[in-house]
Amino acid sequence: MGYSDDLVRLRKRMLDALGLGVIEGTSKDLYEATLIQVMNEAEKQRQTCVARAEDMRRQAAIADGQAHAFSQTGSIVYNVLNGFINAAERQKREEQEFAAEDAERKAAKEAAANAESTDPVVDAITETLGVEEISKRKRK
Repeated sequence: MGYSDDLVRLRKRMLDALGLGVIEGTSKDLYEATLIQVMNEAEKQRQTCVARAEDMRRQAAIADGQAHAFSQTGSIVYNVLNGFINAAERQKREEQEFAAEDAERKAAKEAAANAESTDPVVDAITETLGVEEISKRKRK
């Protein structure tokens, strides 16, 4: 029920109280004004409390959002560190692969240098096919 409905009910009951002789006709206005003043003050305090409650709910929602954001900080820190570590591991792996390929090339060049013959036909084939192709064909 709303405040205006409460006032209407109060006035009706005041008339009932007057009719039953609960209050005297001379003091009816004083009693009614006093009760209406009490109700007005109560409504004012109710509205103040409702406004404060809404404000506190808003503040609680803001605090909940901030708490959630701060809880995500740990995850962000871990993921940043994890990204740096993954990049470093990838770079190290690529360097190792490059070093292995470089070692294979050097070994192939040494093998080709050791396998050099004085035969002009073999020298012509070596120049045409390249060292790596000869190494592959020798393995077969």
